Amino acid sequence: MLNGGIVSYNFTRDAFYDRKWNELTCTARGLFVDNASEKVICRSYSKFFNWDEVEATRSEALKQNLVFPVYAYKKENGFLAMVSYNWNSDELLVCSKSTNSGDYAAMIREQLDILGDKVKARIKDFVKANNCTLVFECVNMDKDPHIIKYNENHLYLLDIIKNSFNTERTAYSEIKNVAESIGLECKELAYTFESFAELYAFKKEQDKSDDIRYEGWVFEDSNGFMVKYKTKFYKFWKVMRAIKNDMENGRTLKKNFVNEATLTNTASSHT
Repeated sequence: MLNGGIVSYNFTRDAFYDRKWNELTCTARGLFVDNASEKVICRSYSKFFNWDEVEATRSEALKQNLVFPVYAYKKENGFLAMVSYNWNSDELLVCSKSTNSGDYAAMIREQLDILGDKVKARIKDFVKANNCTLVFECVNMDKDPHIIKYNENHLYLLDIIKNSFNTERTAYSEIKNVAESIGLECKELAYTFESFAELYAFKKEQDKSDDIRYEGWVFEDSNGFMVKYKTKFYKFWKVMRAIKNDMENGRTLKKNFVNEATLTNTASSHT
């Protein structure tokens, strides 16, 4: 139970580390319910997976099941933020991960304050009128630095999702219109692929790329099925960061095997 009589549903650490994924554990992610009315008042995406992470995102399955065209959105490197409307308090409901309090929720509120009262009022009017959640990627280089570097903090609008147990998302064209009308930054549609051959060729290029600008991509097909792709640069330095943290905390290091050329090239890109 959270502040204001709100119940948060999320998958457990065991589900995450033991990969116990099913319809229930995938839905129970960023899902907030008013305890009195038992209605959803804030929600995010159901969990979706990286390319090759689960059976449904292996290349052969994607080749068989993706509905084209497929769209590639730039994946920003921050943390997930949700902004909805709290009917009990007549205020914005700000959540991150599985809570509406704590450091991450505070960072989201700071970003909203920077946008100003007019923008916050437009957000409130929109989420109240449409009974929905605005889902953002929050980038805070000061208090929550990530691997990809930014010149300033950002709050990118990723999606608009109805407050219901079913995942009801909004078309990208409408997301862009809402972002423009409210005064928000919007996620970037970078590429459109008309066939699996086009998509797979792009993926193979990315496998070899040392581009340091992106965390990766979110591929979404015409039925709304989504799959994540992380760049070589991002994955390498995420492993290095984990090793650094283990060393700092005195934990036994696991062996990590990498190709020497890949290590040299990626390290050069980082510097």
